[in-house]
Amino acid sequence: ALLVAFVRPTTEAFFQWPLLASVLTLVVLGWRLYAVLPAATRPAQFSMPALTGIGRFALGMLGINILAVMLLQLDKLLLSRLISLEALGHYLLAAAVAAVINALTTPVTQALSPSLVAAVTTGDTARQAQLYHGGAQLISVLVAPVAMMMIFFGEDAVGIWTGDGALAIKVAPLLALLALGTFLNGLMHMSYFAMSANGWTRLSLGSNILAVVVMVVLLLLLVPEWGGRGAATAWVLVNLGVLLFQAPLVHRRILKGELAGWYLRDVAAPLLAAALGVGAVVWLRQSVVINGRPAVAGVLALGWLSGTLLAALAAGEVRRMLAKLVRRR
Repeated sequence: ALLVAFVRPTTEAFFQWPLLASVLTLVVLGWRLYAVLPAATRPAQFSMPALTGIGRFALGMLGINILAVMLLQLDKLLLSRLISLEALGHYLLAAAVAAVINALTTPVTQALSPSLVAAVTTGDTARQAQLYHGGAQLISVLVAPVAMMMIFFGEDAVGIWTGDGALAIKVAPLLALLALGTFLNGLMHMSYFAMSANGWTRLSLGSNILAVVVMVVLLLLLVPEWGGRGAATAWVLVNLGVLLFQAPLVHRRILKGELAGWYLRDVAAPLLAAALGVGAVVWLRQSVVINGRPAVAGVLALGWLSGTLLAALAAGEVRRMLAKLVRRR
């Protein structure tokens, strides 16, 4: 933002900076990695067997990620041709806000993935189940209150951020739908990483292929009639389908017998608790006249905090994590 604001206010600079940042990140991470590795007994050299041994898994992961990018960009690509530039701007703003939900899930999955792989490698099914449920509950606790705040307080949130009430009115309905779809998508992240840890990419690959096809069909059907709301509705329907149909298949092959626990303890319990906390603040917002950006921001913060605390208390694994952290302190 500083580069574009004060140095080069161009579109090129906007894209060149992330490229430079990525290159610098790669260099720094590579340097630090080699610094902590034990000293090699011989010079490093290219090894084809090292690649061919994981060839199928690597190709599966490549396909999954390509399809995931397609799934995330199809709506924007089609909307750019079917709706006005102003309406597209409203949709992109809502999508940017909803993307915060995915940003909350990434640290959880990245932190737990190495331990999950280690549990699978050693055959420790109890540890694998514990990590899986703990990660799934933590994701629910983090994303459910945020998604609900976007759904019920989207107009307030966008208004506080942009200072434009008219823009907030137009963006809020799109934000509610996109937040719901992104929330459903986030609930499946631990299942995806559990499949990856077990070296099983076929289900994710097939699921993503089907999701892309269904997404294209829904976009072609809904966007001409409803515009951005049609695209956001398609996002919700696709992720709801993945949640309902992929989850049972995952637990049929890996983490057998854990499906009911995932639905009830990992998803339903934190979700209902968060709904109670956020719902109380929804009632407060509707019952009391609250004006001014600081006051409205305080109400939003209260809704997020109450929803998060109740969700954490309702999630057994998260509650145990917090108790352990308190004892250590």
